[in-house]
Amino acid sequence: MPVDAQALWADKYAARFANARFREDEAREAAFFDATHRLCGEPVRAMTPRDMLVLQALGSPLVYASGQVTAAHVLQFIWAVHQENRGNWFVRFFRRGRMIRRVAHGRRSENPIEDAIAEISKYISTMFLDAPGGSSYESKPLGACWLAPAMVRLGRHLGPHDPFSGNSWADVPLPRVWQYLKSISASEAGAKFKDYSPSDRVMSEWMEEVNRSIQEEKPNHV
Repeated sequence: MPVDAQALWADKYAARFANARFREDEAREAAFFDATHRLCGEPVRAMTPRDMLVLQALGSPLVYASGQVTAAHVLQFIWAVHQENRGNWFVRFFRRGRMIRRVAHGRRSENPIEDAIAEISKYISTMFLDAPGGSSYESKPLGACWLAPAMVRLGRHLGPHDPFSGNSWADVPLPRVWQYLKSISASEAGAKFKDYSPSDRVMSEWMEEVNRSIQEEKPNHV
C-alpha cells in the first residue's frame, strides 16, 4: 500500500524542515542588522560583494575551490571579513598580526585546519542561503560574474545605494542583497514566483517520495 504521507513527514522530514526554517528565519533577520559572526573565535562581519571580488582576486580556494586549502588561506579568509580590518594600513597590519597569533595559538583540536574549513563553509552557506538559483546547507558562492547584473538590477529598482544603510551596493551584506533581489523578483513575477529555499527543498523531497510510492503501487498494464 502507498506510504502514509503524514507518518513519513513526521518520521523523516519534519525535523529537517523545522531546522531549515529556523536557519532561514535567523539568517534573514540578521541580514538587516550589523550581526557579528565568529570564525575560529574571531569576530567577523557578513560578506559583501566587494569581499567576493577581493577573495576572487586572491584566488581563495575556500571560495572558488581552486586548490588545496592551507592555514594561510584560512587566515586570509578570516582577515578579509574581520571586524578589525579597517583603518590605515599600519593599524590593519598590526591588528592582522594579533589576529594571526590568536588563531594560531587558540586552536587545540587534532585537525585545526579541517575544523576551520568546516566553520568557514558553514559561514559561507549562511551568506548564500537565499542566493538566486536555489540553495542548500552546502551552498557555495556564485562566480563574480553575477556581480554586474545584480548591481544593475538593484540600482534600477532601488537606486545607487542601499536604502537601509546608505552604503553602496558593493558594501552591502550579501544576505541583504539576496533579500532585495528576491523581493524584486517576487514583485515582477507575482503569483508565478517560486522560492527555492532549503526548507522548500525538504518539502519537495517529501512530495517526491510520496508520489513515487503512489506510482509504485499502481498496477502495471501490458
